[in-house]
Amino acid sequence: MDFNEPNRRPGSNQPNESSTDQLDTSQSKYFTKNPKVITSARGKSISLFNETPVGLPEKWQMRTFEATTKTGAKSMIKHYLSPELKVLKTGLAVVEYLRLKGEMGPEQILEVSKVLNVSEGKLKTLYE
Repeated sequence: MDFNEPNRRPGSNQPNESSTDQLDTSQSKYFTKNPKVITSARGKSISLFNETPVGLPEKWQMRTFEATTKTGAKSMIKHYLSPELKVLKTGLAVVEYLRLKGEMGPEQILEVSKVLNVSEGKLKTLYE
């Protein structure tokens, strides 16, 4: 797969976005396999995104919160808010979202993946 080109609808020269600027995540194996990593932001939840993430494009926001696992361990969780008001719950989801948008080249996507601590192995799975 050539990841220099955005995903395109069959028979169309238009990227997989509707007129409402919504990304067609059905074209992504990652989002199809992991549907809970992306959701739409609603109401008051938007105001929780009060941090500006380093290394992401303009207008992206982030929130950090503490979660307790089933074993009782505490960990810091980061969620990201896209300019289109989509909540992405993993760094890999952010990378896949940016890849599908087709607005960044492979070098830029690689840089974002490094900032978000996405391993090269996981990154490669998006292009298989």
